[in-house]
Amino acid sequence: MIGTDPETERFPSTSTAKTTVHETEVVLAPGPYQAVVTFFPIDEVREHLNECISEAVLAAYRGDADKEMLRKLLMHVNQRFRFNYVLGNGPHAPELDDEDDDEDEVEVTPVEETAADQAIDLNATNALLTKCLSELRSIATRHGNQLKGEIGAIDEKDQRVVDELFEE
Repeated sequence: MIGTDPETERFPSTSTAKTTVHETEVVLAPGPYQAVVTFFPIDEVREHLNECISEAVLAAYRGDADKEMLRKLLMHVNQRFRFNYVLGNGPHAPELDDEDDDEDEVEVTPVEETAADQAIDLNATNALLTKCLSELRSIATRHGNQLKGEIGAIDEKDQRVVDELFEE
């Protein structure tokens, strides 16, 4: 029904790490195939995105590298939603998957490219992500400087207060 081979692909996943986080129910019965798919409510997706943006701005404020900012922007801290599954990994980080995955390595057989795959313009998406990184750095700098000005931060002790306020 979904084109997976039970001998070469593990679906549904049975790994103890980073598998489906929502309920999955498979009912096998004779007859024609039927399927019901449910999605995250849009407000939940927006909340996850807001949390990712906040983490990415904090990374920009701390001066983290673009790769770390992309990871924070594209993958929710609790792995509840991974925007990189939709947007790709961006121009600066070919592999954003967590290095400490507990899953066994599985060789994936290449799939023939479909018309939908050909319609996705990764260059445009990567350009948008690059622009986002620039904007996130700008937001972090602007708000960091504003906080420093409001507090009159002049020494390291003041900077710690600014850092705490910025995080809030």
